[in-house]
Amino acid sequence: MKPDKIHELSFTMKIIDLKLLDFNALSDLPDNYKDTGIDKDKIQFELNVGMNVGPIKKRIRISLNVNFFADVEKKTLLGNLNSLGDFEVNDLDEIIKDFDGKIPNIILANLIGVVLSTTRGFFILKSSGTIMENTMLPIINTNVFFPQVQEVIPKKDKK
Repeated sequence: MKPDKIHELSFTMKIIDLKLLDFNALSDLPDNYKDTGIDKDKIQFELNVGMNVGPIKKRIRISLNVNFFADVEKKTLLGNLNSLGDFEVNDLDEIIKDFDGKIPNIILANLIGVVLSTTRGFFILKSSGTIMENTMLPIINTNVFFPQVQEVIPKKDKK
């Protein structure tokens, strides 16, 4: 459902840190992945996003955990990857005040997108030589991480 009014929300952010915390892949697989019976085209990804906010310091931390499975049922874990992004959002405390104590989804979606894109690069580098080599993390609309569409109308502009 589309909101009646959509106002632009302008914000600036600074990337403080983007890092790969760890990458784990099954290493006891044969050199030829075809001997395993695993179909690389059916590898499934499960993404979990976490967030911590420090409004006084204008900081938002986004953590991303990705699990890789060999099957649609997600029974056979092939590995996992954990990454972290730290951001500074200018005027975060004021934005939170304007939005009834909440961070607008549009800001979070942008920050998650940065971490997800960077994680995609980490995955390409680290999966080399594993069964997941040449498998790509999918492009994801980061709005799927939010339960519903949130209007971008600060409370001071509501009528």
